[in-house]
Amino acid sequence: MDRLGSLPDDILTRILSSVPTKQAVATSILSKRWIHLWRYVPVLDFTETNMEDLESVRRFKEFVSSFLLLRKAAGNHSINTFILGIQRYSSPIHAPGDNYLDMMRRTTYHNTLIRKLTLAPSLPISILTCTTLVVLKLRWFWFFKDANSHYNFPSLKTLHLKDIYLHHQHEFTFLLDACPLLEDLQLSNIHFDPSARFSSLYRKQQLRCSSLKRLNKADITDHGCYFMVKSLSNVEFLRIQLCKV
Repeated sequence: MDRLGSLPDDILTRILSSVPTKQAVATSILSKRWIHLWRYVPVLDFTETNMEDLESVRRFKEFVSSFLLLRKAAGNHSINTFILGIQRYSSPIHAPGDNYLDMMRRTTYHNTLIRKLTLAPSLPISILTCTTLVVLKLRWFWFFKDANSHYNFPSLKTLHLKDIYLHHQHEFTFLLDACPLLEDLQLSNIHFDPSARFSSLYRKQQLRCSSLKRLNKADITDHGCYFMVKSLSNVEFLRIQLCKV
């Protein structure tokens, strides 16, 4: 480990970029040489995150928030890759304080959906408006954001979303519109609240997001939202699998 610690910082941060974020943070206890290196890793990798109950959801949110604050305190604002993979559990766990669950409990139709969503965490807004992200891969969380706010991914080239739930369809359109440089799009099991109605804001946004000029790869399976075909006009690879009814 001493030999490894003699390497330049840029090489060490590249090495730490190849392991999950929690492991990268754990290297801070090795020696003074390693104590701050994890703060400069441009990759946030939270793969295989366990969400067994509400307490584990709370701990995860606190870890991510603390992690981002410590990075900011170190003067590092650059994140080019964010990966989140959450282990799904089927046991229903209710959280009366969560606004999105209160909203979904209003109708009987959503009872089954609630059991799938109760453990899905919401990400810090700083991730959803991160201007330095180049790669963003997310799996299983509730995409709940005020439609009047804007996502901002001016550098994003790769976007992979799996098992994602949205409140309004226009949120998906807002998201794509915020990715002008998008080249690689992968969507799997994207769902929305079917009781949410289209708004005039959505119709206007639809027109803005009619084309993703740099998109060359699109892999879309079990996609439950409306998707503008014009957005796929320049792709070189395309796969579309419709939702099973």
